[in-house]
Amino acid sequence: MSKVTQNYRLYELLKSASGMISKDVIASELGVAVASVPVYIHEFKKAYKADITAVRVGRNVVGYQLVTKTLKVPQFRKNAAGEAPPKKKVSEPAKVSADGVVSVLEPEASQVSDRELADVRSSLGIGHFGGGGFRSSDY
Repeated sequence: MSKVTQNYRLYELLKSASGMISKDVIASELGVAVASVPVYIHEFKKAYKADITAVRVGRNVVGYQLVTKTLKVPQFRKNAAGEAPPKKKVSEPAKVSADGVVSVLEPEASQVSDRELADVRSSLGIGHFGGGGFRSSDY
C-alpha cells in the first residue's frame, strides 16, 4: 500500500470512521506532522468537493468528520508507472559541403531581412542611438 496516494489514504480513513477522527490519528496514518493535517484536509476538500466538518472544542479543531461518503478518489496517481514518455525527435547531423563549410542553418533561414534584424535589435535594446535606456540626465 506504499504506492497509494495520500488523498486515497485520507478518504479511506475518514470513510471508515463512524464518527469523528482525531488529528493525531490522521497524522500517524498519513505519516505527516499534526500541524500538516489541516493542509491535507483543505486540499482534499478542494480537489474532490468533499463535505468535511471540523469538530471543535472551543476554538481548537480536535478532529474531522466526513459527511459525503460517496466520492470518487483515485487510488493511484495517473500514469505513475504506466507508459514511458515519448521519445525525443533525433535531429539530423550537420551537412558538410565539399569546401569544408558546415551549414548549421537551412539556406533560407540564413537570410535575415533588415526589418527582422531591426526587431531583434530593438528587443535587445541596442537598436537606437543617443539617450541610453538606464542613464539619467544631468538636469
